Amino acid sequence: MSRKNSKTNSRETKPRTSFVQRKMRRQQIFMAVVAIILVLTMVLALAIQY
Repeated sequence: MSRKNSKTNSRETKPRTSFVQRKMRRQQIFMAVVAIILVLTMVLALAIQY
């Protein structure tokens, strides 16, 4: 009963992302970078105190 699925087009294997998905992904990356900078700043401030 199993069929062989042959994908000839690269667009079929990788679905197109919509504008909203790209916007959300960009926002997630931006928030992650801000969080990393914030954590590094807090650690640096803690290290400077001593």
